[in-house]
Amino acid sequence: MVPARCELLREVREHHYVIADAGYALQPQVLKPYRGVRYHLKEWAAESGRPKTAKELYNLRHAKARNVVERVNGIPKRRFKILRVPIECEFVVANAIVFATAWLHNFIRQQNAHDLAADLSDGEDSNEGSDDDGNERWADAIEGFPFDFSLASNWRDWMAAAMWDEDNSFQC
Repeated sequence: MVPARCELLREVREHHYVIADAGYALQPQVLKPYRGVRYHLKEWAAESGRPKTAKELYNLRHAKARNVVERVNGIPKRRFKILRVPIECEFVVANAIVFATAWLHNFIRQQNAHDLAADLSDGEDSNEGSDDDGNERWADAIEGFPFDFSLASNWRDWMAAAMWDEDNSFQC
């Protein structure tokens, strides 16, 4: 799947966003990290201290959010083999499969409360600590696509500045 042509991005509702890695094209509803700015959680763990710029703070929060999403998605993937491979069908059908497996997962959890421990202890397919899903290879090619990046770039810059201002107001 070429990220710039991903059908999912056409289906994103207004005021909803996709947390994406650097391989995706910068678009108004795609939240991707700043390139060339510290990002991976391993980098933050190795270096102590707080973010020093708005872009670092944005990237840190982006990495944490993406890590949570990947971990949450890892639990059903361990339970349902169909979610471990690309679902090659119409978007509506793929969406229904994902919702059905989520419903089944929740039903199993309600019927068997101790099941959560089994979900979290099985680290076989865990994404914990992984901030890279292989889409980096698309980054350079996508940057050349004809697209007015100014709107998406300004939106990301505004979010980073707002986070920075809010974070600094709590430090005083």
